[in-house]
Amino acid sequence: MKTFFVAFSILSSRNVRLAKNIDAEVIFLKDKFPYIYSTIYTIIKIIRNKPRNIILQTTQGPILFIFSILKKLLKYKLIGDVHSGFIIYLNIKGVALNKPFLKFLKDLDLIVLHNRQILSFLPFNIRKKCIVIYDPLFNFKEKINIKKGSNILIFSTIMLKPDEPLDVLMLAKNKLNDVAFICTGKKLNSKEIISLGYLKYEDYLKVMNSSDAVLAMTTREYTNLSILFEAISLEKCIIASHTKTLKYILQDSALFFKDADELIACINKLKNENVKHEYEIKIKNLKERLINIELNQIEILKRILDK
Repeated sequence: MKTFFVAFSILSSRNVRLAKNIDAEVIFLKDKFPYIYSTIYTIIKIIRNKPRNIILQTTQGPILFIFSILKKLLKYKLIGDVHSGFIIYLNIKGVALNKPFLKFLKDLDLIVLHNRQILSFLPFNIRKKCIVIYDPLFNFKEKINIKKGSNILIFSTIMLKPDEPLDVLMLAKNKLNDVAFICTGKKLNSKEIISLGYLKYEDYLKVMNSSDAVLAMTTREYTNLSILFEAISLEKCIIASHTKTLKYILQDSALFFKDADELIACINKLKNENVKHEYEIKIKNLKERLINIELNQIEILKRILDK
């Protein structure tokens, strides 16, 4: 039996780990929309190898349509790792690329969702074949020496997306002279924040693991953040945006904020070593609970793939 994990445009670290956990071969060729070369490459690979299962990183509708048609011809089992952006739209582009193709969710043998809250947007007949699998957790111990020059170091990623409350971050930083903020991702034109740009994934984890706390920011509901599960894996204190989705996952294991004043209050709390240690223990306990849930859900997925 062979399982392919197919991705287009971007291969997320989540799916690399998920594929490894289920012994799936990752098929990914970096390409730009409309993914002509990567689609041809992937179809040839499928025809030659005849996998029994294909797990499709489902971020855009046209790709789902193509693989639904191929399923009828090549008779494989099709599982969709469906991102929230495929179901909930922020702009006209999202509507155009995805909404017309929602009907093809019925062709999936199983739908893997990233959070439970998204279920309410799906018809009941679709919900019956959904399973929720969070980003797989991992162990990573390496750190690097960072000269803070401050009492506390806060780590975050910046992608300059509309749902990132950068104004809140900047307002908080201007009032916290004894706190250092270090970010990866898109470069910021700011002297107030240390902006490292894009790093190799291992270096990114080293920097995160060397910080005192991790800042997980989004104003968008029904969205999980990769940085959240990376921080849990590293057992770091987390300061998260107060959304229903993030609150459901983290519960009382993290500090939450809605505006700059609340973010400042959260950071000031972590300056107290006893409070910081308390939240480190909470995150460690949360990691253990999530690992148990993950093992159970991965086992369910494996059984479905083996049928």
